[in-house]
Amino acid sequence: MAVPGGLADVKYILAGARGCKKRELDIGDITLPVLPADIACADLTRLVVQAPTSVDTMLEFICTLHSLECLTVSSLTMEDIWSDISVPRNGRQGPVTPLDTKLSRLAISTLHRQYLPKLAISVVKYLLLKIPSLAIFYAAQIPREPVQKFVSTYSRWYLHLSNIDLKLYQTGDNARYGA
Repeated sequence: MAVPGGLADVKYILAGARGCKKRELDIGDITLPVLPADIACADLTRLVVQAPTSVDTMLEFICTLHSLECLTVSSLTMEDIWSDISVPRNGRQGPVTPLDTKLSRLAISTLHRQYLPKLAISVVKYLLLKIPSLAIFYAAQIPREPVQKFVSTYSRWYLHLSNIDLKLYQTGDNARYGA
């Protein structure tokens, strides 16, 4: 559905859907960045963003949309990351403070050649550690081996990692992508 006033009016449309238990929003085919303020809706349960979205904006979606259960970001950008995406070197550095979210399904995709794989892997590790509610994690264009090794190593300290169904896809994989 085209929104006449643009993204700024989306929050008003969603607010008008009273009594709904599930509120879903798919934003696609736009080149402008999508900001959490554009779609502020306390009851949003599923969000699909097919527009350039920074790591910081994605984290803001996760932290501010508390009812969000499913998030898909198909054009994740990694320029100018301001958030601390550091990962403890081992489990002895103490617990990681989880993000306040109900998110159970997360799907991200980035152009592998556009960013350093090490940065993309760091973002994935951070997300896996900080979101213990995750049940399924889809990632496209993220190297599989380092992520799988991280999960197998860190799951002894962070038990929720062993419960995440990892779906890591590369170009040419014949699999359904999305949350």
